[in-house]
Amino acid sequence: METDDAALPSDGERPDASRPERPAPILPPRPSPTSEVTPEVWEQWAAELDGETSSRGSGQRRRRRWLVPTRGAALIATAGWAGAVLAQLMLLVALVPSFDLGRTRDFLVPLDESAWFGGTFVVSAAAAGLGWLAWTVAAAFNVRRVSPLSTTPALPLTVYVVGPIVVLFGLASTGPERLPLLVAGFLWCGLGHLMVVASFRNAAARIGAQADEFLKLVFLPLAGVTYRVFVNVVITMLPAEWRTTPVLFGLGAVGGTFVCGMVLSTWRATTSFDEACHRLNTRSLGVELPPVEQVADAWRRTREW
Repeated sequence: METDDAALPSDGERPDASRPERPAPILPPRPSPTSEVTPEVWEQWAAELDGETSSRGSGQRRRRRWLVPTRGAALIATAGWAGAVLAQLMLLVALVPSFDLGRTRDFLVPLDESAWFGGTFVVSAAAAGLGWLAWTVAAAFNVRRVSPLSTTPALPLTVYVVGPIVVLFGLASTGPERLPLLVAGFLWCGLGHLMVVASFRNAAARIGAQADEFLKLVFLPLAGVTYRVFVNVVITMLPAEWRTTPVLFGLGAVGGTFVCGMVLSTWRATTSFDEACHRLNTRSLGVELPPVEQVADAWRRTREW
């Protein structure tokens, strides 16, 4: 036991140099909770990103997307429907002598019978039609610039220009082709109008505008025509003592509420659509959407995952 104790080195004494020393283990470096990038590098990167963002934003403000002005066309179309409300009132005033006799004349009078009604009706119809044509073409052009998969300006041009031309040819014709041309022209205008409104409704839903207002632009005229037919049928079944001037005038005034609805719906639909297009005019806001190829590639990679 003493021999073993004597062989052990005492405190402060170096071990025997003749004995081989084992190599000390090399420990891995302690992981740092922070990144190995120095703060100077981070500041340099931040400065470069800020400079790139500011230069890119200023460039986008200089080359913003140009959109066709549409507010004037929307005002003309809305004013046309407002004129139609005034024409409806003048029509009822022109029908008062017939109301006194218990007759409604199907709530129609010739345009040349009442000069005020005829002039107001023609001017308001022209304003509403031309204003709507100009707005649809311009709005379709604008929405194509902010949402490439939306409607095209060729659709309203084809519907609202070709259709009336076919109708005019039918009216000017005196041969057997008169009726087919008129039927084809009116069908072209009617079905084409439904397609135009439906395309704008889909585009409005895509860009965040009030899509329901475009649905009203189809529903209100159909509801007004249906109401007019219903009233004419009901009046024929009413007793003569009920066909007084206040009753007939009131029934005609109720039909005018559909035209008032067209005024509100036209203005709301057009203004909300224009505001959505300007809101999505990304270059004017300093924000650039990624290219279509990049979005498609990202979508494919997410599907693969």
